[in-house]
Amino acid sequence: MSLNHLSSLTIQLLLTEPFYGHLLSALPKGKGEGDWPLLALSGQQVLMRVPKQETISSQTETMALGMLKHELLHLIFAHIPVPGSIRHAGLYHAAADLVVNQYLRSEEQPAGSLALSLFEELEWEAGRGWRYYYERLRMAAEGRGMQPGLDKLLRECREGRHPALQRHHFWEGAATGALAKKVVTSQVRELLREGRQAGRAAVAHLPEAIREALEPAPLQSAGIDWRRALRLFANSSRRTRLSNTIRRPSKRYGTSPGIQVVRNSRLLIAVDTSASVEQQTLDHFFKEIHRLWRQDFEVMIVECDVRIQRKYPYAGHPPSMVFGRGGTRFDAPIAWANDYYRPDALIYFTDGEGPAPELRCRSPLLWAVAGKEEGRHLPGRKVRVVLDA
Repeated sequence: MSLNHLSSLTIQLLLTEPFYGHLLSALPKGKGEGDWPLLALSGQQVLMRVPKQETISSQTETMALGMLKHELLHLIFAHIPVPGSIRHAGLYHAAADLVVNQYLRSEEQPAGSLALSLFEELEWEAGRGWRYYYERLRMAAEGRGMQPGLDKLLRECREGRHPALQRHHFWEGAATGALAKKVVTSQVRELLREGRQAGRAAVAHLPEAIREALEPAPLQSAGIDWRRALRLFANSSRRTRLSNTIRRPSKRYGTSPGIQVVRNSRLLIAVDTSASVEQQTLDHFFKEIHRLWRQDFEVMIVECDVRIQRKYPYAGHPPSMVFGRGGTRFDAPIAWANDYYRPDALIYFTDGEGPAPELRCRSPLLWAVAGKEEGRHLPGRKVRVVLDA
């Protein structure tokens, strides 16, 4: 594929799938080898490496468009730069491919692509993030009793020898330090913002998981008033109702009782009490909860680690101690909110260390994240909690 061929495919995407077309147009291009453009890191910049000249290929145009979308989906789901905490790079790249290939039709994928159907023995779920697939691949690769075919496939993925993973060889550029990774991440966010210039209609037709990944400003930076963002989210969930009052006569009829508008909101606030959350962080969480409570919110607290340990209405003072201090799972409060409490909104105070929830919250959900983990894997809106010095 030459640059001219890439330009014609970009125009086709702009006409048929404008979000991908806008994103591809905004992505910087660089010189490459081989048959097809590949996503790459060059220094502290993400770019598309494009072959210098046309090469003979058996790929159809539909497959060519699919392979371009494959690369762009890696950007959308923030698979580049590679997280520094990954122990098995090959399994990470395999997990990333398992995520993006779910959003491509079979005719858009070349032979030998990694798909969930190749790992049927693992019995995993569709529509999950890379962490979910990475952990299950890792556990399977370290386990015993696998069928010979699956064992061979897992070994090829873990060692990075699977043919589908060769397209990721340029993901490791000079962006190895924390600052360099932040620069790359900032560039990716700006690219996604350019993609959203295709308009709401173009984004609305994308699958839900992609729309969630495209949510702008996943976390508030330290320079933004995160307390205001938290307060605005809580206020947006307020309900209104009319109530009789004898203190205010009717303006129309001059009689009592009159009516007044009553605003209230049932907030369910989940507090992560797992072992990774320090006491200082918990104290800060309850300070913010108290600020919300003083604004006349009806606040129900659930303390939880892997399960709900305790639930109680907040009455204006923090508990003397919390219950939990085990591992972390985020599903229990969401399940209780969906099936029983049904709040107007759920705010989840956490350090972000834990797998993404498997359940979708039916109420508006905001993650208030404090700690070194940024919680990018958590679905929905987020705000970074900046601890007081």
